[in-house]
Amino acid sequence: MNHLSRVDYPIKELPSGDQLFVTTFQIESGHAGPHLHIQASVHGAELQGNAAIFHLMQYFLHNPFKGRVSFVPVSNPTATNTKVGAYTYGRFNPVTGHNWNRCYEDVMTRPEEQIGGTLKSFAASYVNAPWDQIKRDYKTFLRQSLSNLETHLKKKGENENKKLFLFLQMMAAPTDIVLDLHTGPASTRYIYSAISQKTSVIDFHFPFVLNIPNEFAQAMDEATFMPWVHLQRVLKSLGRDVPLEFQSYTLELGSEERVNLDEGKKDAQHILHYLSRQGMIDKEMSLDEKPTQRHILLKDYRTLYAPSGGLVHFHARPGEFVKKGDLLASFLNFKRITDANTFHNALWPMVATEDCFVINHCPSASVSKGMELFQVVENVEVISHVL
Repeated sequence: MNHLSRVDYPIKELPSGDQLFVTTFQIESGHAGPHLHIQASVHGAELQGNAAIFHLMQYFLHNPFKGRVSFVPVSNPTATNTKVGAYTYGRFNPVTGHNWNRCYEDVMTRPEEQIGGTLKSFAASYVNAPWDQIKRDYKTFLRQSLSNLETHLKKKGENENKKLFLFLQMMAAPTDIVLDLHTGPASTRYIYSAISQKTSVIDFHFPFVLNIPNEFAQAMDEATFMPWVHLQRVLKSLGRDVPLEFQSYTLELGSEERVNLDEGKKDAQHILHYLSRQGMIDKEMSLDEKPTQRHILLKDYRTLYAPSGGLVHFHARPGEFVKKGDLLASFLNFKRITDANTFHNALWPMVATEDCFVINHCPSASVSKGMELFQVVENVEVISHVL
């Protein structure tokens, strides 16, 4: 059995004076190899990733592998603990209104006095160093920069958004692969992947891949791959070409407010298959399902808003293909009935304006006009040669 360690980090002092902790685990193989960081439930209602983590921990405890794995299940306990009736108000900070997955830092763009150095000076001193040395020392520089930024921000008082997310970034800084596990509202499975990872993302065998640009939009995947993009660009400006080896993904594992351990085992198998291709696992991992994979540029991921208020019957399910003109949803609104002759007005159809695949839809059947109702993808590239 491989070694498992646990550390509880105090992350927030509650009004009662009690401390809220984030629990982290690490499993060491004792063999050189990649370092993986995997976390779940940054959005508190997005729970399914914890089922996958449970099965992954079980695998790494009892099977040989190379490298080490850091696990952060229930990575945002504030969000998971914030209940409104039976519903988890877990996407936004209920005090500040911030989206919990838009609180990360593009640390290498911060001023020198905030992070204790500059990327340009680091790159200049390492431009002729071996690539393995650059990678090792850059991880140290990155983590120290995040620590310095935390110290700088504390001068104005401790910000709960920054404290948690700088902590998660510091945990991820020394790693080679980051997997941030989320879910949609009512959703199929899909992955956000940087366009530079278009080949390696195939190894997850997920049905949909949203290819995002190498840009920062405050999410965890971007916060962890952008420092390496910046390093590559600065070294190139100094005449040194280096590969972009660091990988970071956001995996969307179905729908929020639910945990299914059987599906979590399948999700873990898909992740292990990818990790075997990354050299962490010597054993070739088999998969029961290898769905057709569809790649989409982020610009073709569209939100459709409710054209009416009412009670919604969703005709199109997540993962389904819908042709232009097909019925997406029906809105039931009794206020449209004035007499027997207008009874038919109670149902209002919503049809697709373009051919598309449905990725997710609103988890509630009670909607106001203008609410986000569907996310769909268009202009799909089918990857038919998935191995």
